[in-house]
Amino acid sequence: YGGSLTLRGGDLQLSWQPTPAFRLSAQYARVFISTSAALDLVDDDVTDSAPRDSFSLLARHDLGQGWTASAGVYHSGRMAWLGDGDPTPAFTRVDVRLARRWNWQGREVEAALVGQNLGENYSEFREENTFSRRVYGSLSLGW
Repeated sequence: YGGSLTLRGGDLQLSWQPTPAFRLSAQYARVFISTSAALDLVDDDVTDSAPRDSFSLLARHDLGQGWTASAGVYHSGRMAWLGDGDPTPAFTRVDVRLARRWNWQGREVEAALVGQNLGENYSEFREENTFSRRVYGSLSLGW
């Protein structure tokens, strides 16, 4: 095919733990894609094949007595998937989790309640691949 592409960008991650029980982390990434004219003739979606901006914010708090709560906000800018994928608009997703750990007969047990994508539905890769709101529970036993 010929042609070339150049990726330029950077990312930043910050973590803050003001108390032993609370932690906050933030991430940001920005990318620019440029292509040669020869590559544009083959596939003009390449310059939009990664989100220009993406960020996340995650908070975790130890509530004591084995309880933890966490919440995350994740954002991805619009992009055009290469190949069989569809262009996808920007989206923001919010997830939350409440869990409790304890020991039972010498084994670690964890029960959790999780809410994923508590905002609007969004599409991944294909328009029909919709990620909708989800709430579920889990129980794990270590041995």
